[in-house]
Amino acid sequence: MDDPECIGGAIFVKKTKIKDTDNIVYLYKFDEQNFKLKEGDQAYDVTSDLSFGKITKIDEIKDDENYIELTISSKRISKVGEPPKLFDFGPGRVVDTGAIRRALELFIETYAEGNK
Repeated sequence: MDDPECIGGAIFVKKTKIKDTDNIVYLYKFDEQNFKLKEGDQAYDVTSDLSFGKITKIDEIKDDENYIELTISSKRISKVGEPPKLFDFGPGRVVDTGAIRRALELFIETYAEGNK
């Protein structure tokens, strides 16, 4: 993925349960790339179009050894499933397009029926 907004091709390394919480940390490794994501952003996978908690840590060590960590609750996992093994981190949806789509469909139907 060649997008300066994203961290593409992050490969799953391990998961760790945080003691005394229902949170689980997933660690991913990625090659060096330019990106605008930061710790605290949502962990949004652009491929599956799902959000998996929050980005809690980004370590840029060297070209082929960089790590990104996301934290997700067990409750969220039961809703969306476990994060993918190959994660394409992105900024998430900017706008929920559902309302816009419905309004446009209504406008087209009304216009087509001659009710301008």
